[in-house]
Amino acid sequence: MDVNLSDKHRFFALFSDGHYSTNFTGSLSPGTSALPLPYTQARIVEEQVITAQAHDTYTITPVILNQFSYSYNRLHVPLQNPTAAGLYPQKAGLKGLPPGIASQAMPDIAFNGANSPIGWAGTNAHANEEAVNTFTVQNNVLWIKGRHSVTFGFQFQALQDNYNNPLTGTLASFTFSTMRPRDTVPPEPC
Repeated sequence: MDVNLSDKHRFFALFSDGHYSTNFTGSLSPGTSALPLPYTQARIVEEQVITAQAHDTYTITPVILNQFSYSYNRLHVPLQNPTAAGLYPQKAGLKGLPPGIASQAMPDIAFNGANSPIGWAGTNAHANEEAVNTFTVQNNVLWIKGRHSVTFGFQFQALQDNYNNPLTGTLASFTFSTMRPRDTVPPEPC
């Protein structure tokens, strides 16, 4: 919106709201997971970006101009775990896990060693949420004096970065390693 309120007064406003959604199930580490849920790496991302701005320009006199602006920007990124509703740790008989995501979602499982299963690098399906907010207020005064112009003013900016792992715990994590067979030594003759 861009409006001339009078010969001396102009107002501009902008608002945008964008959404992006993607399902990374099985694709967090290409070539490492060909198994279905809940055994594959998985994460669902639904981003939201909001931008809002307002600008007011007012001509005080023919040589003095005031410009005021306010803006707000938000980036909200919730990461969801598609296995959270499966109650896999409970189904496997795991006890003593904290409530929430740790006792609901498939735990991180990784295999190490020479003969470990190929194609399973662990689930890595962590859930968290991040919201970044930026608030900006600015005011400038432009003064024209002959062939010179001077601008002075202020800018205030508040930044927030809110990051939240589930307050009820993180995923359980298990690593299994293959063991090398013990070297066999033939018995010594008597």
